[in-house]
Amino acid sequence: MNRFNRTSYLYDWISCVIPDRIYFGPFPNQHMSEQLKDKKFNLFVNLTETGYSDSIRTIHFPIVDKSVPDDAQEY
Repeated sequence: MNRFNRTSYLYDWISCVIPDRIYFGPFPNQHMSEQLKDKKFNLFVNLTETGYSDSIRTIHFPIVDKSVPDDAQEY
């Protein structure tokens, strides 16, 4: 399994949703977190159940694996 490391190119690992505004990618390891900070990313939205503490502002909004919403409007 490939892992993000110091020599990895950040934009090979994340996808652009809205240019210069929203990107989607894997849960960052320490190396990715450092590159995100260097690139001036200033907010993580953590969709995993695992908490994460970093110097970048984080919104924790976990989505349980294999879950299905009861009400799509509320999800």
